Amino acid sequence: MNYLSRQATQTKERPIVFNVETVKGILTGERTMVRRVVKFKGHLTEDITRLHIEKKDGDWWLFNEPNGWMIGKPKCPYGKIGERLWVRETWQQVSDQNYLTYKASYPNDLLEKMPYLENVPSMEQLKEKGYYWNSPVSMPKQFSRLLLEITDTRIERLQDISHQDYEKEGLWSTHKHNYKQEFGKHWDSFYELNSGRRWDNNPWVWCINFRVIERRSVLSK
Repeated sequence: MNYLSRQATQTKERPIVFNVETVKGILTGERTMVRRVVKFKGHLTEDITRLHIEKKDGDWWLFNEPNGWMIGKPKCPYGKIGERLWVRETWQQVSDQNYLTYKASYPNDLLEKMPYLENVPSMEQLKEKGYYWNSPVSMPKQFSRLLLEITDTRIERLQDISHQDYEKEGLWSTHKHNYKQEFGKHWDSFYELNSGRRWDNNPWVWCINFRVIERRSVLSK
């Protein structure tokens, strides 16, 4: 499926930003799930955390407390089951070589040349030419190489993550009974500047399962 045929489809497609490690997990097949803090218009994360969310008649509803009065219906910002997500990731356009490349395609040291990408120079060579990485939020849709399909969505407390979901998040622990502690550290590494989203606050989160339906290698122009 190419970009033009994707434009013609009736299925909704929305962008989603992933960091390098998440994209690497998707490429290896280890990452099939993501969590995002629930948002609701007019409410801060801390406000929502103090409220109650449950599913009724197929929809998720926000209440002031269990069995209390209804406030509203939070919607998943990334869509419903069957809808699609095109991945925005850290990328680079190398104009003189007429191609794009992606940071997640390089090893962690970002210097070693990937053996299966023979036409792609090492990061050291690119830096010598003055090329630098572009932010994921600046990636145009036609440059996205990963298209995902949502297979399930639900809302739960962050600390209610199961060991099975921990592994779907692309993580692994030698001590199964410590997986929540490990996930908490991982989560806080992204949200440490926003106390309302920290692990200890136990916010409500969207749990989004997905599968890859399109994957391209380095994209030529």
